[in-house]
Amino acid sequence: MNIISSANVYFLTAMTIVLFSITACTRENAPSQNNNIPAYEILDTVDLINGDKFAEVLITSFSKETSQQELETTAKKIAEEINVDEVDIYCSREAQKANYSESFSKEHPNAIDECYLGNYK
Repeated sequence: MNIISSANVYFLTAMTIVLFSITACTRENAPSQNNNIPAYEILDTVDLINGDKFAEVLITSFSKETSQQELETTAKKIAEEINVDEVDIYCSREAQKANYSESFSKEHPNAIDECYLGNYK
């Protein structure tokens, strides 16, 4: 009887940890719900050696035609919202992938030029 009870406790504990982990991961990468910031998705975050935090953000509603002022203002708001010091903005996932993969970049030669929108501190 004690073995079954112990197994149930371990199972419930493990399931609780899994559910909290899934919730935390989903929340971190969820698009913004803030009306003052366009919908965005956090693609990656990195703690830099100098102590700063860096994030790569996808904003599919932006493009190369988006004004520099709007990009800068949005980057600042996002940086404050997600607590980072520096933000790269992309308008497509392909641009971010091409920025890190030489082979992907060769397969998608215009991805970075078309959808890497800049780095903002």
